[in-house]
Amino acid sequence: MESGAYLHYWLLPNSSFWLGLQEARQQLPTITDSLEKTLEIAAKLQTLYYSMSSRVRNDLRTRILNADDLSPIFFEIDTAAHFWQLGYEIEWAEPLDKPGLRIPEFTLINGSNKVEVECKSKRADSGRKIHRPDFYKLVDEVAASLSSSGYIGKVNIVVPDRMPIHNTWKKQVATAIDQLLISTVLHTQFNDGTEITIDLHKLGEIVIPAEKVVVEARKNIHPYSYLAIIAKVYGNWLTNPLIFELKSKSDDRSIKNIFDNLKDANHQFTGENASMICCFVPEVDSFAGLQQDSALFRMTAKFFKNHAKPYVFAVSYSSNFFRTITPFGISKSSPSISIENPFYDEKFGPRIRMFQ
Repeated sequence: MESGAYLHYWLLPNSSFWLGLQEARQQLPTITDSLEKTLEIAAKLQTLYYSMSSRVRNDLRTRILNADDLSPIFFEIDTAAHFWQLGYEIEWAEPLDKPGLRIPEFTLINGSNKVEVECKSKRADSGRKIHRPDFYKLVDEVAASLSSSGYIGKVNIVVPDRMPIHNTWKKQVATAIDQLLISTVLHTQFNDGTEITIDLHKLGEIVIPAEKVVVEARKNIHPYSYLAIIAKVYGNWLTNPLIFELKSKSDDRSIKNIFDNLKDANHQFTGENASMICCFVPEVDSFAGLQQDSALFRMTAKFFKNHAKPYVFAVSYSSNFFRTITPFGISKSSPSISIENPFYDEKFGPRIRMFQ
């Protein structure tokens, strides 16, 4: 049976939909995390159901049952539900019988205005130097002895390029951490360029608010680092939390993959209406500061200048939902940013409001 970081950060999130279906039959009205995601999708589907023709419903059902990755489908549903909440009517594109023909996901209708929407969802590990399942398995192997020995603190690992996945390297990491714990230095480097820095202490049973641990873990984090927190959980409190961060010195190819997605989406539209591309970029905590002079902004500007059709008026980026607990209840929101095309031809219609 899998456990630890690999279970918590990888297996459960990627199987939550199916686990939720099972729990829905067994545990109502108890609401678990996996059931919550399923009910959320079910509520959106129920709302959008009557705007779909029978062919669209059947096509969606087939895609869900046959997909090895459900996130692109759920992103389409989330995007449609978002614009439905903003007051737009959703007109779903009918599945095409002829192979090779391309259409957008759906069209937004508000009076006489129509806007075509194409959704693109990037896999979390696409173009990245570190694959999450391998990182989480490494954390599980290293954290067991640290937790049982009562340590609290942080382990930082930096690799020169891709994260090695062979067992020899993993054992070398575990051994290096053990040696640092009994030495006077806190940093070591392997012959392959891997660097390990520890800040670990034995302080007895230390209980810290979970929110404080998460904020501290994400402070000054590299955009493409991976984090895992191992601790005993008591409600909203963590006992002896261990924070693991791993990053690569080499740039990911994530931006290149997003750029390829934009160019592909560019060909999905009919060319008759204003159009927009909505991209899901996983595991981004905030898009703040990316409106200008960032790799994402420069890549999007290059797309607008060299590739975008004149009817594409904007590209939006959004990431995973997160929950915020307030005195009035629990709210869910998603980091988002919209970048408008300065070369858009206004003859295709007015630009629309994308966020509230």
